[in-house]
Amino acid sequence: MDLRGLQIFLEVAEQRSFTRAGERLGYSQPTISFQIRQLEQELGLGEHGEHQVPIFSRLQISVPDTIREEILTDIRGSSMPVIKGKSGTIFGPAWHICSMIKDIRTDAHRLITCSVPAEGAYNIDGCALGLPVTLGRNGAAIDDSWTFDHWEETKLREAADYLTGLCRRV
Repeated sequence: MDLRGLQIFLEVAEQRSFTRAGERLGYSQPTISFQIRQLEQELGLGEHGEHQVPIFSRLQISVPDTIREEILTDIRGSSMPVIKGKSGTIFGPAWHICSMIKDIRTDAHRLITCSVPAEGAYNIDGCALGLPVTLGRNGAAIDDSWTFDHWEETKLREAADYLTGLCRRV
């Protein structure tokens, strides 16, 4: 994800609308949607929504923790208005499911973020959450080669603890 993609994401969060963000930045709505999908695939781990973990260490720029916390707060506060602005969430999941089926069918081994049982990866066990995986004919294989900085590890652990607790209550 480059700086332009992050700028688009922040504008969508601020405008609470893909269309208005596109108008303000001079991009078409499909371009805005594509950039948001890219951001979700490249940078979002953990649990989609309140405990999503943006992975800033994979960016080409340094993002201080104070800015990370601001962005994380915006992400958490912007989910529902963005969904409402899209008039539903059918396209996004359907697009991702079709893409995943294609990757499995063609044995693509493409790296994506996908919710899978952690099974000890990244020192997380007892829950399923979004982690980097490669998809191919043998299913999803967790890519545990990513390294996270302290902030990211803390947030990923918080997401895992939240999900583990949620599963125990069910």
